[in-house]
Amino acid sequence: MFAELRILLAKRKEYQHNQSLSSEQFMQMKLRKFRALVRHAQAKSPYYAELIEQRGIDVDTCIPADFP
Repeated sequence: MFAELRILLAKRKEYQHNQSLSSEQFMQMKLRKFRALVRHAQAKSPYYAELIEQRGIDVDTCIPADFP
């Protein structure tokens, strides 16, 4: 129960922070999160590691449209 409450409070804080961002800052934040997810998928998933290699995707500059 306390873990769930901690997560809820963290998400609320994140939401409040996001509201203070400009649209450009918000888009950049989303892109940073996406690229972190891609790095994680590359490291943990043989499927995505192969897909990234086959398509020559640069995980530091990729965008969601680079993926099927």
